[in-house]
Amino acid sequence: MNHNGMLTPASFRVCDTAGSVPNKIVLDLPSPNRMPANLTSSSRDTARDAGLRNPLRLSERLAIALFLLVVALLLVTNVAYKRLDHDENQFIASAALWVRHGLLPYRDYPYFHTPYLVFVYGALSKFSGHLRLTARRACALCSFGTLLLLFIAAMALFWREQPRHRVAIAAGAVALVLFNPSFSITSCRAWNHDIPTFLMFCVMAIMWLTLRTGSRRGVWL
Repeated sequence: MNHNGMLTPASFRVCDTAGSVPNKIVLDLPSPNRMPANLTSSSRDTARDAGLRNPLRLSERLAIALFLLVVALLLVTNVAYKRLDHDENQFIASAALWVRHGLLPYRDYPYFHTPYLVFVYGALSKFSGHLRLTARRACALCSFGTLLLLFIAAMALFWREQPRHRVAIAAGAVALVLFNPSFSITSCRAWNHDIPTFLMFCVMAIMWLTLRTGSRRGVWL
């Protein structure tokens, strides 16, 4: 049997019990312990077993929790201390017009974006009187969700590595995005960046899990 688990001519041997005339052909199969991995378990089971053999230690779990806490604190700080940008006005004002006066974009006034954030920010404003701060908090939450999904994806993609290497790779990926000017400038503002990006990451994660597990639950996406 070759390394792919296929039978080869060498898998057969002739037993000469009479001394001169071969009267029996025996199929020489390897024992189950020597069977190829792709015949004894699926690649998904192999990945899961590898993860069980190399679980995260307590120190590594604490490091992950501390790292994510620092990321969350940085985002919360941005919510409070980032200056008001003039582009935030169009999203905040449109939400206020819908909630307070029932005015709708396109119909009652010109609007140059897709209208879904009008209703998102407007609905959130009903839970707080601070419309801008509430919208920024929602954006910060979505930014953290995006970075969290990125961290989880990096941990899953590098499951073959040692746990401390996986944590370092995932933390490095998050840090590269967190301190990238394109992310740091646009995140935690009442714009139209954080929420769509988070939703896109969610869809990508579901599609990846669907393809990896072979499940049909995420095909509708």
